[in-house]
Amino acid sequence: MGWDAFATKNKLVIKENGKHDYRIINPEHRRLFKNASNYVKRKAKVVDWLLEHGGLDCSICGEMFQEATGRDHYGPNCTKKEVQKLNRYANWDFEYSEKDAWAYWSARKFLETCAKCNLSIRFSW
Repeated sequence: MGWDAFATKNKLVIKENGKHDYRIINPEHRRLFKNASNYVKRKAKVVDWLLEHGGLDCSICGEMFQEATGRDHYGPNCTKKEVQKLNRYANWDFEYSEKDAWAYWSARKFLETCAKCNLSIRFSW
């Protein structure tokens, strides 16, 4: 099992339907995460598969998150209030390789969407 991040709201927003089929319960959140995923696909041609489902699956996305926010992606979970602050003060103005653009944009849109939906973030590894 590797690193993952999940958008949450008191209880898990993503539920497992027995086959590792993740589904966002709130229809508006589902739409916003799908839009975020589509945006990344247009920008970078590739996207972290879990973004559409309200999460991040690849540790390189966590590294991009950490670079922009200064927040350890292997640290404790982020509260809703902390997500708002991280999103407000994140500095996405850093260099990344073209091959890592998908991870940069996946992490950026994940944080922005979590903030827009007023969600917390749970990390697992």
